[in-house]
Order: sequence, then structure tokens, then C-alpha cells
Amino acid sequence: MKKSLTIAAILLAACASGPEPAPPVVMMDAASFNAAMAEARATRNQFQEVARLERLLEKDNLTDEQRASVLFSIASNQGTVIPNRVAAIETYDKVIALVGAEHRLGVLATDNKAYAQTQLGYIRGRVESGTGSFEDALSALPWDEVIERAKNGRIGVTSMEAEKMYLAGRFCESESGRWTIGASNVENKRVDVCDTPRDPINIEALQFN
Repeated sequence: MKKSLTIAAILLAACASGPEPAPPVVMMDAASFNAAMAEARATRNQFQEVARLERLLEKDNLTDEQRASVLFSIASNQGTVIPNRVAAIETYDKVIALVGAEHRLGVLATDNKAYAQTQLGYIRGRVESGTGSFEDALSALPWDEVIERAKNGRIGVTSMEAEKMYLAGRFCESESGRWTIGASNVENKRVDVCDTPRDPINIEALQFN
């Protein structure tokens, strides 16, 4: 009986104490963050860069300023090389929400957002008038909708635009592909709309020399 009481007391004590608290998260130091950013940017495929930066955002030990810096780099790509002004504006808003409009990154994000909004206005005007390019449509409309138009031949796609979609993982190699990308004397590919999109984090830039 005494033994049973002792065991019960031990069990009650264990329950009362509960699980040990998780160790505090050690935030990433500046040197480690700079190295992680440099590694993410070490590619000539901007879509791959953005995918790497998005993976960096998944870390739980980034400071708000570090997270805002990653988001700012993503938005800068979305508003320039990657034709997606809508996404760029949304990402700049996330930067401002994290660090505030008065912070250095917040000021830059506010200015860049305003510029992207102005560009988007012109782009939407071209798209609505029917004079916009495939890249214009990508900047202003949902990508799935635009790529479906390309798949059905309802919007023209240049070889340069097709190359961007290949690097984004939305166009894939195909023997009967409608678009030819790359340099003919180095790396030439025929591509068409992918049945299943690929993750751009695994797609290297094409070689031209």
C-alpha cells in the first residue's frame, strides 16, 4: 500500500510540474543573415532567387527588420524582372506593416509601392484595351488565367517571355513545344505550358556562353 502511495505521489508531482519550457529562440545574427541573403541571391534566375528568399522567410529566428529586408528583396524582383506588379504591391505592404512607414525599409517600400501602382495603372490600361503583351497580362492578372490563355492560343507569347515562364517553372520542355528559348549555339529548348508547374527553386538559368 505504501509503495502504491509513493508511486502515485511521484506521478502527481510529474503532472504538476508539466513539460519543460522550450528553449528561447536565438535570433539570427547579422553575419549569418547576410550570408543567407548572399546565398539566396547567388543565381541568375530571379524566380529561383525569390523561391530561395521565400524559403528563408520560413525560418523562425529572423528579426522583424531581417524579415522586412527579405520581403523587400522579393518585392523588388516582383516589380521588375518578374512581371507581377500586383504581388509586388502586396509584398511592399508587408514590409511597411512589419517595420513601419518611418523605417528606412518602410520609406523605400512606400516609394516603390507608389511607383509600382503607377506602372500597374498604365499596364491595366493596355490590357483592358487589348494592346497589352503577355508580360503585361502577367503583371495585372492572375497568372493561372494568363497562362491558360497562352495554352489556348488566345494571347501571343514571345520567346523572351517564354524563357521567363520556363525559369518560373510554368513552361516545360516539349518536343512539340510552340516556343523556342535559349541560344541556338549553346542551349536551345522547345517549350510549352507545363501540365504541372515546377518549383523554380530547382531551375537554373540557361547558359548562353
